[in-house]
Amino acid sequence: MRLLITSLLAAGSVLFSACTPPLVIKAQNGDLDAIRALLAKNPEQAVKDEAFVEAVTGRHDEAAALLLDGGANVEAANEFHASALKIAVNKADAALVKLLLDRKARMNTAFDALNNASPTIATIFLDHGLDPNTGDATGATPLAHAACSGQTDLVRFWLEHGADPRLAGKACKISHFDVESVQVVCDATATALECAKSKGYAQITALLEAAAKK
Repeated sequence: MRLLITSLLAAGSVLFSACTPPLVIKAQNGDLDAIRALLAKNPEQAVKDEAFVEAVTGRHDEAAALLLDGGANVEAANEFHASALKIAVNKADAALVKLLLDRKARMNTAFDALNNASPTIATIFLDHGLDPNTGDATGATPLAHAACSGQTDLVRFWLEHGADPRLAGKACKISHFDVESVQVVCDATATALECAKSKGYAQITALLEAAAKK
């Protein structure tokens, strides 16, 4: 039985390799010389985009830059619809975040990831012109996301950098994961202050209330 399982896994690995474009495989490994050679053969746009996302996911900064130079779309996303910028933020890779923002990646595709980002990552967004009061597609600002996820240090950071708690927009208060669309769907919304109160984040609530009185 063990031999059979091993054989099946090996066969699956071979099949996966056969179906995966070489450029994607080399991007996963960060093989710069191979990437250059394969880009010279002018692969399809979809292949370049997939390879770019894999390079970002693997935190291969130079490979990601090389693929962008070769025509990959900086807005490319993975199968879960997470943008390359969002992936880089989630990976806490400051160099990659800076690279993607330098290449004009849309900031609002990563706002919901900023709630777990370090002030270092958040500062890179500000350095690239982020208005801390800009909302994402749902109207939620980085401050709102931070407040609703209980990130006290980030709430303080955004307030210190000009975020207005009275304009914090809406953020998820109650949500569920929709399998068909593969994303979190809001069932109800709340302001940052309302959300912080409902979740019992006393320190965040105090910070928001004090800031709103200024």
